[in-house]
Amino acid sequence: MMEKNQEKGPSEKADIYSIMQAQLLMKLEEAMESDEKFTWIKPWKGAPYPCSYNHPKQPFSCPVNRLLLDTGEYLTFLQIKKLYEVNPNIKIKKGSKQAYVYQYYPIYEKDEKGNIRKDENGDPIIASYRIGYTREFHISDVTGLRSHFVTKEFEHEQTESTDMAEQLREAYCEKYGIVSEVVYGSGKAYYEKMNSRMSWPDPKQFKSIYEYYSTCFHEMAHSTMEQIDRSKFSYAQEELVAEITASMLCASLGLMDDGSLQNNIAYLQHWHGHLKEEKPKSVYFAIVEAQKAAQLILSSAPEIEKKLRPKIEQSEMALPKEEKRSGWDKGGKTCRRMKR
Repeated sequence: MMEKNQEKGPSEKADIYSIMQAQLLMKLEEAMESDEKFTWIKPWKGAPYPCSYNHPKQPFSCPVNRLLLDTGEYLTFLQIKKLYEVNPNIKIKKGSKQAYVYQYYPIYEKDEKGNIRKDENGDPIIASYRIGYTREFHISDVTGLRSHFVTKEFEHEQTESTDMAEQLREAYCEKYGIVSEVVYGSGKAYYEKMNSRMSWPDPKQFKSIYEYYSTCFHEMAHSTMEQIDRSKFSYAQEELVAEITASMLCASLGLMDDGSLQNNIAYLQHWHGHLKEEKPKSVYFAIVEAQKAAQLILSSAPEIEKKLRPKIEQSEMALPKEEKRSGWDKGGKTCRRMKR
């Protein structure tokens, strides 16, 4: 089927959006008909929880840290100072700020003389705990250190496409007042609506530069909900919109290969499974909304948009009569913190 299309060649009216739509729908339809299940693979390596650099296998004991801190390793000033004495390249980056790391500290039982009681094994008996805190730097704020969770750091070639992607990210964030943070050693990518903040792991943690920019554009797509009202969309619907937007932007910039496309399909298939509609055509409305999001992002960088204009001119795509917009308006409000 694909060979036949290639022989014909795209029509003059075809654009990158309609080509992407056809690819996504075809892949989803094939997977559903054959019961084939694509497995989404997280494209980066990073810490799954916040923890001490000296004890990477143990997350911080106080659960609130998982809510307040980025994942990754943390170090106190004294820890960094000791490491600096061994390796002068290990330094705190200028302008870095310490985070509050909350800890449980045990309170031991004592006898009448004030001595700590011990059990039959000779271990001190803990009566209760108190919560205290330390102020520590995230590993991304320290130079010369390698995360225990990043077993291999990948180097990526700088190209015209990656340059345009960076310019697009910077222009979009500047125009709409959104903070974007690249956090080395982090194990998650997300957008926080409340703080207008996006965060994702360092490019060194991604084997594929295509997957890196797909992740960036996915979170940028979530942030467009500030300008494009998708408050009635469910979480699954919003995830479909974000992933398709990322696919469209990557395709427009030439940042896509077979591996990244298959991972996109796997992600879409997962979230499509959360919707009541059984037909892959229900993804059509996500594509329409993704077009709006992609266009909003591209419009923040007129020079890049002009350069890509032959690729991104929208074709006239009519909505199928049997599909009603109301089918996408039944979901609950979109979650404030969108994770990939």
